[in-house]
Amino acid sequence: LSPLDPARVSAMGRKKKRTRDAAERIFCWYCDRDFQDLHVLINHQKERHFKCATCNKRLITINGLRIHSSQVHKQEISAVPHAIPGRDSLEIQICGMEGVPEDALAHTTPNPAPAPAPA
Repeated sequence: LSPLDPARVSAMGRKKKRTRDAAERIFCWYCDRDFQDLHVLINHQKERHFKCATCNKRLITINGLRIHSSQVHKQEISAVPHAIPGRDSLEIQICGMEGVPEDALAHTTPNPAPAPAPA
């Protein structure tokens, strides 16, 4: 068998991309922004919502930011930075899509399909 033999290529082809369920919407709980990928969402949360305003350290959760600000800078955080009103509570622990309240997941719509390119 040669390396380019079709029987061999099909057995060692490219990895299949994981497809997510069409009903699953990836979005930021704090600002309601949609994302195509969970990793991009987590980076967004670390940069936008879990970033220390004093030293620019990026943390993984709002609880981590609260503890960091309290211990390092002796400052208290009362709300999640850059969150829409009503979603700025420190009580809900969210990382990516984990921890998002079930009622919020039930009332969301899937990501819209991209518009077709003009011909």
